[in-house]
Amino acid sequence: MRFLYSTWQLPLIFAAAGLVVGCSSSEPTDANEFVSDDPNQSQGDGRYGGEDGAAGEGDASTGTSSGAGGSNGGEGGATAAPEPDDPERLIAEADVVQIDGDTLYALSQYTGLAIIDLADPTRPAILGKKKLGGEPFEMYRVGDTVYAMFRNWGQYVEVDGTWQWVTTSHIEALDVSNPAAIESIGSHEIPGFISDSRMVGDVIYTVSFEDAYCWDCEIDPTTTVTSLDASNPSSFTQLDQLKLVDEGAYYGWTRSISVTEDRIYIAGVEWNEGLNDASTIDVVDISDADGALVRGATVPVAGQITNRWQMDEHEGVLRVISQPWDPSVFPSVQTFAITSSSAIAPLGQTTLTLPEPESLRAVRFDGERAYAITAMQIDPLFTIDLSDPANPVQRGELEIPGWIYHIEPRGDRLLTLGFDNQSAEGALHVSLFDVSDMANPVMIRRIGFGGDWGGFAEDQDRIHKAFKILPDLGLLAIPFSAWEWSDMGCSTYQSGIQLIDWANDDLVERGVAPVRGNARRTFVHGDALYALSDEQLRSFDIADRDAPEKVGEVALATHVSQVLVEGDLTVRLAADWWTSEPRIEIVPASDPAREQPLGTVDLGAMLADVEQDESCYGWAYWDVRMFAHGSTVVLVWPSWQGDVARVATIDVSNPAAPKLAGHVDVQVDSYSYNSYWGGGAVVVSAGDSVTQVGSKIVLQQIDYPKDEWGYPLFDEQTTLRSGQLRVVDVSNPANPHVTANLPIPAGNGHTGLVTQGDQVLFSHWVPVEGEEGKARFFLDRVDLSNAALPMVLAPINVPGSLVSFDALSQNLLTVDYERKTLENVPYTACYEQFGWDARWTGNDPDVWSEEAPGTCEGFRRHLKVVSVDADAASATLLDAMALPTQGWVSNLMVGDDRAFFTGSTYDYGTGASTSSVYIVGGIRSGELAMKQTDLADTWWAQPAAVDGQTLLALSWPGAAVAIDASDLDAITTQKLEEVPWWVQSVALHDGRALLSLGPWGLHVVDLE
Repeated sequence: MRFLYSTWQLPLIFAAAGLVVGCSSSEPTDANEFVSDDPNQSQGDGRYGGEDGAAGEGDASTGTSSGAGGSNGGEGGATAAPEPDDPERLIAEADVVQIDGDTLYALSQYTGLAIIDLADPTRPAILGKKKLGGEPFEMYRVGDTVYAMFRNWGQYVEVDGTWQWVTTSHIEALDVSNPAAIESIGSHEIPGFISDSRMVGDVIYTVSFEDAYCWDCEIDPTTTVTSLDASNPSSFTQLDQLKLVDEGAYYGWTRSISVTEDRIYIAGVEWNEGLNDASTIDVVDISDADGALVRGATVPVAGQITNRWQMDEHEGVLRVISQPWDPSVFPSVQTFAITSSSAIAPLGQTTLTLPEPESLRAVRFDGERAYAITAMQIDPLFTIDLSDPANPVQRGELEIPGWIYHIEPRGDRLLTLGFDNQSAEGALHVSLFDVSDMANPVMIRRIGFGGDWGGFAEDQDRIHKAFKILPDLGLLAIPFSAWEWSDMGCSTYQSGIQLIDWANDDLVERGVAPVRGNARRTFVHGDALYALSDEQLRSFDIADRDAPEKVGEVALATHVSQVLVEGDLTVRLAADWWTSEPRIEIVPASDPAREQPLGTVDLGAMLADVEQDESCYGWAYWDVRMFAHGSTVVLVWPSWQGDVARVATIDVSNPAAPKLAGHVDVQVDSYSYNSYWGGGAVVVSAGDSVTQVGSKIVLQQIDYPKDEWGYPLFDEQTTLRSGQLRVVDVSNPANPHVTANLPIPAGNGHTGLVTQGDQVLFSHWVPVEGEEGKARFFLDRVDLSNAALPMVLAPINVPGSLVSFDALSQNLLTVDYERKTLENVPYTACYEQFGWDARWTGNDPDVWSEEAPGTCEGFRRHLKVVSVDADAASATLLDAMALPTQGWVSNLMVGDDRAFFTGSTYDYGTGASTSSVYIVGGIRSGELAMKQTDLADTWWAQPAAVDGQTLLALSWPGAAVAIDASDLDAITTQKLEEVPWWVQSVALHDGRALLSLGPWGLHVVDLE
């Protein structure tokens, strides 16, 4: 994630437009002969990390887990079992959506609960929202009450005198009788990680998993069953709770459930010593209508249970299909006679005969039949006859490519969802099978879709709620998201609802109804098909199913990537690389987080003509720059394709009807990285590769030498890197155009652009002839006061790279570089001295250990303040001080006579890292003073924005902190509030910080 306020951010990628203008003398002056150590020399042939037998880079690995798809009740959404004998004990399933008449209730991970009016499909309208913490799981709606369930519900608790942020699972009871004022009327904490639930009668039953890794949980793997009274929302209370502890398990995870009106069957992944990959099904008796929980039988099964569809109760018989982890042990079909919840006895068993060892992928029971699918490369479908429960029989087998994820029986037909990454038609598929003859199942048709790599909306326990089967319309509608790879190996992302006709015993692929964000649900209401994601709801006219027409939409989440405040307006950019639907929204500056904008501009058409190139990059949505000039908003949109950057102008003079005024493409070198690469991590970067001077946008390009494949040689030292500045005039928004192409001095490296009045400043450095490893730094200045004749002024030799220039005192702040060499030191000591800049070479190249002696090289950095005589093109050193950190120096930001940065160190031996915020004053007086402040309860803080002499820092864990450095001898810090850690950009306006959170919207922090 790129933080727009970070000074280490990757620059835009630009190159030449071919214009040439007059320049003043560009010969450098060596009046003061400032000589530094060349920071580029930190790169070379010495031993770093795991190179040439040195210490390895370590295991920087991450673990993720994900699931996809599962099914029951064919038409998706919240499903209910057939009505049992006792009409008061109906079984209902929760879902992320509920529909009542023309009202939709939807849970979003970004905004919580939204209530939406569907009466007019062309104008779906938000009736109300309730922002809720945590990750929404599912919900029940009972009359005017919604019981919303969450995972990772966060709260602060006091532990040993300190406050800690912890997460649990949670249920919130919400009064939705007035959608405009949704009210919380009750809540309950669920221990651990909720895996599933059912509502039976008036009781909600939840099943959650605990282990030593969750807050206040059992140490041994434990499944907790909780019953809650939903008969009276004003007294939402726990009725009972039962813990099923697996004391012998090595590990476990959330478990799946199958529910009748009398019993809950609970099973999941287990690994127990000596049980040969077998597992157990725990039975809980829920026959008491008042919610009492009674532990019943423990049913041993031959293999593992990975989803709910592997177990089923039918007419007094429990049927189970399972398989050990070892695919050489074939799946087993087992039946058990049910006398009561506590008396369940083995009845019958058979082992499936497979053509070769394969893993069990999907199971579905349907009355006296069962279907099982295994897969390696070929996917056999097995039909199983359960008409005699004591003697289950494998009847038929059909080999098909790919593998099946979920099965939906429809009489003597099966509809299935599956995967096949080898299919040219798409990695996802829907298949139709004829199983009227169980001995000879036949695949009638398969439809592939979803590009080269795709996924469904839910895990296997819940996929049936997303898979929509609409027999009255002869239609299947499948939410999906997918990747597709071009012939050049580039990828594009797609998300939406795949439409497939199901009629006349055939399947026909139709069109896709696209939606922004990951498509989760679809449904038909009235004459419209709706597509729902966590970000938005869209309605479609599907009269032409090959080309669904969007007729309406409403945002569930306010997507904000960046903000820009100009006058009484706030301009919000939503740039989402995943769905390629960027837009501009205009809202009042007084209400920047407002959900409904005054006006919007869709930028998709403006960017649609640029496709991905051979390097697999199209428009760089994550790296846009925003500027304002009067009533014109300027976007600088980088791209690697075609070597262009697009400078677009938007007229916001009428906030209700903003419009794209014009754009111009600047032809540039696609690998025009600026100084953030020159000098590697040694150079403390400042400025940016694009800046604004009045009505002019200035873009920096650095030309790197290339290898034979056209990739830049960032470490190449034999050729100096030349460059250009491109000047784009946006004074006439209808005609933005390049007015100048200014060559800049060649050097070993260049820093970013800093604006000072009508001038653009940066710096470069060149090697000193005859002095290996030495360099001279120069301050570069470009005067843009005369639009017709911009001037590149004479460089001024200065000690180090540019940080900032103080206009009042004419003093320059730089960072200078000093190489240090230590002999006969071990690698550990070298690393602790110089951190990431360490370069160590063992004395004996054939012997390696962390404590072996060797030569250590690294850099020390020094802040220096310099008086600049612009007329004489000379500089005088006023003061200097060493930066007190050998590790990272990041996010250096400058305010009013104050510089702020984060410095960090790393203890190689213990692996512990520490960081502090450093504040430098005295820039204006020429007498530097530095102070350090450590923020409590955080291990990392980074400068985000500066207002005068006050810094807004963002710390980890997420908090906004104000550091007042107006008095260096009495620096104060104030924790303003907790904020999410995923802040994408920060802007300050009128005593407030505007934090862009992507799909989580805009968060406003009061700085007063």
